[in-house]
Formats: sequence, C-alpha cells, structure tokens
Amino acid sequence: MPPLAYQIAAAGSIVLCATVFGVESISYRVRKVWKTSVPALRVGESLRLDTRMHELLGYSPRDGRDVVLFFVMGLPAHQPLEVLPIVDGTVTYSPHDESVREELTLDQLEERVIAGM
Repeated sequence: MPPLAYQIAAAGSIVLCATVFGVESISYRVRKVWKTSVPALRVGESLRLDTRMHELLGYSPRDGRDVVLFFVMGLPAHQPLEVLPIVDGTVTYSPHDESVREELTLDQLEERVIAGM
C-alpha cells in the first residue's frame, strides 16, 4: 500500500460524501469537493459506485456515514481508488498495514489534500 501522501498526489479527485441507502442501491452524495480534475463533479451530485473491492478489504457501507473518496484517471469513474470511512470524526488510512497507517481528523485530511495540490 502506498503512503497517503502518494495517494493524495495521484488522485485526480478527492471528495467528501455522505452514504445514502436507497430502496435498491447505495449512492454517495457529494458534500465537499477538495480536489477535482472532473469539472462535472460538484456538491450535491449523487454517485453510484462499485465498492466491491473495498468491501473485500473490510469496508462496510453504512447509511448516513460520511466517507472520503479518491478517484484516479485510468480507473472507471464508478470505481474509487480509496474509500475512507469517517468514524467518530477520524479517518484511518490503510488500517491493515502498519508501515503506512495514518489516523487523521477530517480537518487534518482536508488540510493535507489542499496542501498537496
């Protein structure tokens, strides 16, 4: 797993979203756009994503939970590079790899993203 700084630099878009459970699907409503290379990606937009790979690695979508999504050119638009759930105001990057694991508040992560642009 690459360090967080590398993922921030590599991502074309990084957004804060709320997880919304619908009748037949899960969507992610954009709350903040921290970085984007996609002009159409804006606050209020609803994204339908394929998070199966992340679920195999332990991610579990929860209705109403905020997540930070990283997108990179080269992957389909519906497949995020990173899905970082926010639990008690904290984001844990790479929870299973102690060599690159980082725990940050949401504000600290936003500052790192903006500083990395």
